[in-house]
Amino acid sequence: MPDNQEKTSLPEVLAITCRELRLTRPNTVGTDVSAVQQALIARGYNPGVVDGIFGRNTSNAVAVFQAANGLPFTGTVCAQTYTLLAIDCVSVPPCTGPAACRVLLLTSPSMEGTDVRAVQQGLAARGFNPGAIDGVFGPDTQAAVIAFQRASRVEPTGIVCGALYEALGVYCPAYPACPVAPAITCRVLAVTSPFMSGSDVLAVQLALAAAGFNPGAADGVYGPSTANAVEQFQAARSIPITGQVCGQTYVLLGVNCQSVPACPAGPITCRVLQVTSPFMSGQDVFAVQHALVATGFSPGTVDGVYGPNTAAAVRAFQTANGLPVTGIVCGQTYVLLNVGCQSVPPCPPLPGDCRVLSTANPFMRGLDVLAVQQVLRTQGFYAGALDGIYGPNTATAVRNFQSSRAILTTGNVCDGLYATLGLVCLSPPPCPDPHPIDTCRRLHLTSPLLHGSDVAAVQIALANRGFNPVQVDGIYGLNTVSAVQAFQTAAGLPVNGVVCSLEYRALFLNCDSFPAC
Repeated sequence: MPDNQEKTSLPEVLAITCRELRLTRPNTVGTDVSAVQQALIARGYNPGVVDGIFGRNTSNAVAVFQAANGLPFTGTVCAQTYTLLAIDCVSVPPCTGPAACRVLLLTSPSMEGTDVRAVQQGLAARGFNPGAIDGVFGPDTQAAVIAFQRASRVEPTGIVCGALYEALGVYCPAYPACPVAPAITCRVLAVTSPFMSGSDVLAVQLALAAAGFNPGAADGVYGPSTANAVEQFQAARSIPITGQVCGQTYVLLGVNCQSVPACPAGPITCRVLQVTSPFMSGQDVFAVQHALVATGFSPGTVDGVYGPNTAAAVRAFQTANGLPVTGIVCGQTYVLLNVGCQSVPPCPPLPGDCRVLSTANPFMRGLDVLAVQQVLRTQGFYAGALDGIYGPNTATAVRNFQSSRAILTTGNVCDGLYATLGLVCLSPPPCPDPHPIDTCRRLHLTSPLLHGSDVAAVQIALANRGFNPVQVDGIYGLNTVSAVQAFQTAAGLPVNGVVCSLEYRALFLNCDSFPAC
């Protein structure tokens, strides 16, 4: 090269100053935001326009990226998120939380602070709108907290404390314990003249309001408005609609009673009770638990839920009274417990060898069909003959039962539906897959969302086992991820929302080859 020819070199890429990026008002703006947006697009995540403005679209894309990469999906860019996005920072900022986290609740004046702002950001990143992200815990933020708690299947108190901070991805130096209301004296509440009043009435009114049922003014007076809200609550929870608060109504409202009062004596609807998934609950369970306590057999907490402790107490009672020791409440067990049933349900035979039941020509017959018919009749779905024949009436009753439980409506009895009906099989038969699987892929949350026959097959298999993906649409979205995580928890698998060889095999799906985890 001639001495007078200048040497050329590639332009030097300079590291940028990176800040902890989160939703703020006004929105954060800068080159670090642009770099994050470009890195998201390069990896298939859509933050909207690359404008250097950290708005809601960018925060949502960050949250999806974090969820797909096993990070807490906060929608905030810091620490590991910068690293996984491969952004060249002068220094990577750590993730910081509020200086202190308090028990947050609606007060007058409203609570304000960095802990409130962090909660608002966590809610927004998860799709729950807290209104303005202004660090003020007002009615909009409380409503978003309640919506998040309901979606997470925890008591909707509207209070942020303890594990709720962690669920929202807020990092606290110390997580404040949730306040525990002192136990109160609870009475059987009903509309009387004059109206009943007291702390138990007020607690019921507050619990109704938190559950989305309007009792009118929370004034501690049990009037018609409160009774009407109780009836709506009872209808929504499928318990006897009496307008009275006692037994199971107190339990389901989550009122902290020193002792839950039993409902006034009267005939109740009694079902065949046994341990199922999910657990059976209701006034008949509550009455059995009270009867067990009265006869000296402890079922643990008297909560109207038929779990392992109640079943163990039933077995002990049956042993002491010379009954078949099954842990199932029916027939003579109800009679000896002196539970006031409108009619005592007979004990169904337990099928040992269960088949996939469906309408066929000729119709299927057997004890497994008879057991299904008996359970469906006990639960009010079947009024036909108990003949052990799986005909159109039985199939219709099965479809109605599936629809009532938000299970895929097929009219077939197989796999998890046997357990949901409370029937014990030596080997539950897997449900046939109506969707052929072309290729089984490793399924996880992406942007855009994965879709295909493998996703549809997973959704159907989850629905058949009682894990509701909401829609069988072949799209691997947040509802399907939640159903997968619930299944993984129940099956003892790593809870990550990802479907790979372990999950495909546990769901009995027939793949040509199984993707590695």
